[in-house]
Amino acid sequence: MFKSLDKGNKSEETTLICGYVNDSISSHLIENAHLYLSYRNSSFGYSGNDKYSDSSGCYQFNVPANLNLIMLCTLASEYFYSFTSLKVV
Repeated sequence: MFKSLDKGNKSEETTLICGYVNDSISSHLIENAHLYLSYRNSSFGYSGNDKYSDSSGCYQFNVPANLNLIMLCTLASEYFYSFTSLKVV
């Protein structure tokens, strides 16, 4: 699974978290994987968003900037559950 953090240039500061869901053995991209992103930020406390990967296995989340902790959970039919914790520096 590829993840990247990129600061957006919007009037409200946001962070774009995007990537692809793929099979770790075959690298096959996984369509319709359920993703849940939870995060902690000093202004908003804990919050979260969920969505599904598109037909190319791609996903994107726009979240507030200045996050302290990001956790990404992924679940796809016939695959093991995946949990990734990202530290923002």
